[in-house]
Parts: sequence; C-alpha cells; structure tokens
Amino acid sequence: MRLLAEPLRLRLLHLLTQEEIGVGELAQALNARQSLVSTQLAKLAEEGLVQTRREGRHSLCRSDPKTLSVVALAALREHAATRQAKSDRESVAQVLRRRTQAAAPDSLGAGYLPGRSWEAFARALLQCLPELHIADIGIGSGEMALLLATHARKVIAVDHDAAALSRLKARAKRAGLSARVECRLRDAAAAPLAAGEVDVVIVSQLLHEVESPRLVVQAAAKGLRPGGQLLILDLLTHEETWVRQRYGHRKLGFSERELLGCMRAAGLTECSVQRVSRDPKPPHFVALLASARKGPRT
Repeated sequence: MRLLAEPLRLRLLHLLTQEEIGVGELAQALNARQSLVSTQLAKLAEEGLVQTRREGRHSLCRSDPKTLSVVALAALREHAATRQAKSDRESVAQVLRRRTQAAAPDSLGAGYLPGRSWEAFARALLQCLPELHIADIGIGSGEMALLLATHARKVIAVDHDAAALSRLKARAKRAGLSARVECRLRDAAAAPLAAGEVDVVIVSQLLHEVESPRLVVQAAAKGLRPGGQLLILDLLTHEETWVRQRYGHRKLGFSERELLGCMRAAGLTECSVQRVSRDPKPPHFVALLASARKGPRT
C-alpha cells in the first residue's frame, strides 16, 4: 500500500499490466521525465511488481497480474475506472502505434532482415497444418491462443484467472476471432476438457506453477482424441529459488525424466522431451519441449 500510494507508480503499474512498454515510451505517454519514470520503475521492480528486459538499446517493462498481491490488484481495479487511467491508456496506445509504424520486427536468426520475424515464421508454419481443435491450458498473456486461432478450427482457452480470460475474449473480438476462441474458467487439474474433445493440448509454462503437475497432464490426456498430441513447454531444473516468491513458482523446473514420467503415467505414447532454447541472459533458464500422443490414430 505504501508503494502504490505514489500516484505515478500506480499509473505505471496499471499500464504495464496491459502491455510491454519501453521506458522512453512510458515517459512520453505520461509526459514525465524519463529519469523520474526510471526511478519509479526501479522501485516497483525491487518489489517484484515489474519485470524488465533489454532489447537492443531499449529497456522494455511489463507486469504480470498473476504475480500481484490482492491489495495491488484491488488498487489497480479502482484506478482503472478513473479518467486518469483512461487518458493514460489512450496516450500509450498512440505511442505504441508509432512504434509499430517505425520499428523493425524482432529478428529471426543472427542478423536482422526486414520482415523476418518469429511471428511471421510461426504463421507460415501454421499454414502447413490442418484445421484442428486445440486446447491452450494456462493461457498466460493469451498471445499463443490468438495466434493459433488464426488457423485452428477452434481454440479452447483454459485458465483459473478470470481477468486473463476476459482480456483474451476482448482481443479475440477485436481480431474477429470470437467464433474460434472459447474461454473456460477452470482449474487445469480438474477435468477442464471433455473426454476426447480436442486434437491437440498445449500446456505452456504452467506445470511449475501448479500443486500437482501429474494431475494436469492426466486431465490434458483425457481431453485428447485417439491419435491426439500433447505439447508441454516448461523449464529445465534450476536453482533460482527467488522465482518462488517473485513469480509464485511451486517447482524449480523439471528434469527430462520427470516430464517423461508424467506423460507415461497418463497413458500416453511416443513420449519425448528435448531442450529447445536457453535464455541468453543470466540465469540462463533452459526451456524443455515435451511431446506425446494418445493411443493409436483412428
């Protein structure tokens, strides 16, 4: 409460729960000195309310609502209804539109080439797939669900966070994808899907946040049709205990053997786990991609 009593910090946190924004962009949108914005962001980051990453010469900031306390969320809800918050959102939208028009996309590979972005590459790969019924369990920001919905027959977005689902629903409507996106407020471990309902289940960066990863995998497997595929993205075992307090992680990643055991215990076949990426910045988290199928194809 003491931290958010400063009006500028509350305004910054509100905006950063909506978008990832650069420090200079925030200063421009709020008509504030960049040094002052940087100072207030640093105080929010010290308490784990804001995460910052570098992209070239720029610092980009965001705040994950899942990491915020009940008190912070209550303060943000009250602030969001004010004229000041509405004005700030409009100002940021204008600044971000200028960024979209002027900035180059993030590069795919060692060097930048115009138009060569990860999103474009992902969209091209989706064109190679048939239209499928896909479940995205633990939607995070909702980016993956929206991307999948551009080509899937249907995407079932499952999350226990009503606010995250509400934001996804609004974004799907703006993108003209409402008919393809179904939002379900469910616990990932408590049968969020009907038996044999989907062709693919994606569980991305969720298992380390839940009490029982095996129950989540079992529920996902139950929702697959025969021949359907489960894809899990999560972290390799690490020793960064600070993520428990800052991000609410219950488990410090998984070994390949642990993920294989979860999938096999759920009765899945063709199980495999591979290391697919390593963060370039310390502490260099490594991402695992696990894949399995449900019985024979029909």
